[in-house]
Amino acid sequence: MTRITQVWIGLLLLTGATVLLAELAPPRAVLVPGALILAYGKARLILGEYLELRQAPGWFLGARRGLAGVMVLFAVLALAG
Repeated sequence: MTRITQVWIGLLLLTGATVLLAELAPPRAVLVPGALILAYGKARLILGEYLELRQAPGWFLGARRGLAGVMVLFAVLALAG
């Protein structure tokens, strides 16, 4: 199995986990961080494999840190409101 196929399967599994999480309708304090963590995982796979940023470690690290910062901001805003 090629690497890109493995990543594609990983994206499908993370998407399925997101759907399952939403269907379970947990409290907001669980739903928001859970959905954001799953979204971060998908974004990391896309950045690293499809955009091939894993071959440029500095850019990949910067993109991951920036994305994590945005996700934390979203979580704080969603849980505060």
